[in-house]
Amino acid sequence: MSISRLSTIAILFLGFISCSEVESLELEKVDGFAVNSLTAQGASLELDLSVYNPNGFKIKVLDYDLNVFINNIRIGKAKFDKRLVMPRKSTTTQHVKVDVKFKNMLLGALPIIASLKKGKQAKVRLSGNVKGGALLYRKSMKIDFEKDISLAK
Repeated sequence: MSISRLSTIAILFLGFISCSEVESLELEKVDGFAVNSLTAQGASLELDLSVYNPNGFKIKVLDYDLNVFINNIRIGKAKFDKRLVMPRKSTTTQHVKVDVKFKNMLLGALPIIASLKKGKQAKVRLSGNVKGGALLYRKSMKIDFEKDISLAK
């Protein structure tokens, strides 16, 4: 394929994307919340997020900065197991790990982590930015999602 043909395809694709509004990814629900470990130094948490891509094309998540809050107390940052690719017009489940360091938190957060281990209700909030892209197009999206979840197993 010649360079002029590739350039034409790229220009048409960018024109198509710029004419249509690129919609932000939507967090639909939080499932599978688990406390893997709880020590005096910190905790290791895991949860599954259901994420919907409303666009007519797949989006690759290039970068993210998501803070995780439980009962309005920031406990850490989200870490994904693998590179995220969101298929077009579909919902996928993404596995998230959160490592909590107690030295970075106020002492008031310790009872919250202890209650998580006992399996009570909690308000989980994810807040931050996600940068996604499709081919040559890039977009930064703000995320602010909150949900009450039952931690009973």
